[in-house]
Amino acid sequence: MKKVNAEFKPFYQNKNAEMKYQIASPAERIEALRLAGHTDKAIDEGIRCKLTGISRSTWDRMSKDKEVPKPFTGFKKNRWMLSEILVFMYRKSGILPQPNDNTN
Repeated sequence: MKKVNAEFKPFYQNKNAEMKYQIASPAERIEALRLAGHTDKAIDEGIRCKLTGISRSTWDRMSKDKEVPKPFTGFKKNRWMLSEILVFMYRKSGILPQPNDNTN
């Protein structure tokens, strides 16, 4: 068995207050779409997995802890807005700043 560096933890394993996801503002969504060069659309689970690199089971676990964007309902499958997923990814990578607690 390989020895793992105890200091390294992927972002989804850190359980602290800063990890709670806050809904993206319209300005954040527009900026994320501009950076990615896309237009906004609804995406399904498969596309979300490919974009984020997070498996369905890990996403479900993170969703229970309110660390990721929630899907919107009205369809048989879970769907997310592309802009919301991009904002999530850009926040985690540090490209977009984390929102203040007072904004929502």
